[in-house]
Amino acid sequence: MKIVTKQNAVQKNITIINSLNQDIFITADEKLLISFVRNLRSPAIKLTPKNGKVNFGANELNQMFDLSVTDTGVGMDE
Repeated sequence: MKIVTKQNAVQKNITIINSLNQDIFITADEKLLISFVRNLRSPAIKLTPKNGKVNFGANELNQMFDLSVTDTGVGMDE
């Protein structure tokens, strides 16, 4: 899965931006967290047009972890 996603991003010339706050420390199930991020990353790359951008960010809010994945795709209806 990792390779396919990377190949898709390369083929579409998508810029991946890492805006993750490096000072954040979380305690979580590693496999579950990786699966969660993959489930956000894959559609972001799939639905972002050529030459687009996908940005990953994270912040700590009141002892909670806020993960964001934003992209330059068409988005969704409210």
